[in-house]
Amino acid sequence: MPFWNWFKARMRFDRVSGAPASPISHALPDFEALVRAHGDWLAFLATILQREGIVSNDELARALSEFASLTVIDRPEEGRILAFWAAYLQDTSVALRDIPSVH
Repeated sequence: MPFWNWFKARMRFDRVSGAPASPISHALPDFEALVRAHGDWLAFLATILQREGIVSNDELARALSEFASLTVIDRPEEGRILAFWAAYLQDTSVALRDIPSVH
């Protein structure tokens, strides 16, 4: 996870110091937007996996929720992100439950 550590350090540096943004930092998305984008991607992938009969969105959301509850013990920030994604998947599952598949 060297990139992740660099990313967090870079975001913290620019916000705390008030220094002009480095040439690369303007291309980096806001942390919250990054987490939401990954959640959207995960929901998209979960929908495809459900459509193909590999795993249901509900089952994947439950598994991710359990994983988040274990992760939060050692790595609280990561656990909270995983819990957010699990809740997002559950919401997606409920929203898509009654929509017919075109596949």
